[in-house]
This record gives sequence, C-alpha cells and structure tokens, in this order.
Amino acid sequence: MKKFVWVLSIVLLLAAGGAAHAQFSKTVSLKKAIKQTADEIIKAAELDKKTASTIKPAVAVLNIDSPYPYPRLTQYVLDELIHELANSKTFEVVERARVDAITGENIFHTSDPVVSFVITGELFHDGLAWRLTVYVIDLNRKTRVFSTSRSIKTNDPQITYLRGGTSAAPSSVSGLPSTRSTR
Repeated sequence: MKKFVWVLSIVLLLAAGGAAHAQFSKTVSLKKAIKQTADEIIKAAELDKKTASTIKPAVAVLNIDSPYPYPRLTQYVLDELIHELANSKTFEVVERARVDAITGENIFHTSDPVVSFVITGELFHDGLAWRLTVYVIDLNRKTRVFSTSRSIKTNDPQITYLRGGTSAAPSSVSGLPSTRSTR
C-alpha cells in the first residue's frame, strides 16, 4: 500500500509539473502580447459594429495599471495599445490620464455621449510570467463586453530593459541611454 501511495504521489507531482510547464510554454513576447490583445479588441469591436446603427469610430478611454514601480514599462504598453487601436480606425483613443486636459478644451461638450468604451487593464507578474489583462466596458450597456489575458515571457529583453534592468537593450532601442526616466 505504501508503495502505491509513493507511485501515485510521484505521478501527481509529474502531472502538476507538466501542467505548470504547459502554462509557462504559452508565453509570448511583450510586443506580440500587445499586438494580439489589440487585434482581439478590434475584432470584437468590429463584430459589435455590425449590429450598431453607426459606422463612425468608437471613442475609447484607455488605461493600464501596474502594481510595480516601472513607469516606463507601463507607459510603453499603454502607448503601444493606443497606437494599435487608433491605427485600426475602429477606435478614437484617449489616454485616461489626458481626459481632464481634453475636456477642458470643450471638445467633449455635446448632447450625445461621446465616449463609448472604457478599455482598462493591468500588467502584473503572477509568479511564472508577466500577465497583460485587458477589459473592454461598453458605457452604453454598462457591461464588460470583452476581456483577454496574455502571458508574457519573464525573461523578455524588452521588459528587462523597460524595467531599468542591466541587460542590453533590444536592438530596436539600443541607441537610447540606459538611464531611467519617465514621461
């Protein structure tokens, strides 16, 4: 009986390790995670547009939070998502931090609600990998209409660089100084 318990314990331990490896092996680069996330949001919005009465781009307020003190990393993710979503022509994107400045310019003062969606998310480390989780909230329906999550490689050189790590910068930003700065 003891031998059976030991064999069963080893089998369960190996199975758990395999599951953890399978989860970790699904990680992608930071750049790919951002691109895939944006593509999914755009696809969901375009499907939703087919049932809507308007074909103009939806206005979305975008914000990404992180519990870590890496402002360059968080700002990079935010900037890249804004870039991908705005260039799709599906969304007109406003960064959450800039909403007050924009509303002060009186461009949002109309009788119709202008902002259709809030896109919010978080960049965090779950112990095995970095995670980018994003939610889309439809303000007209007052519901979450889409969410996605991506695992990002822990040793991604772009993350290391943006966190102010000591590894060499990725080739696309190798000419930049290695000092930490925020926008």
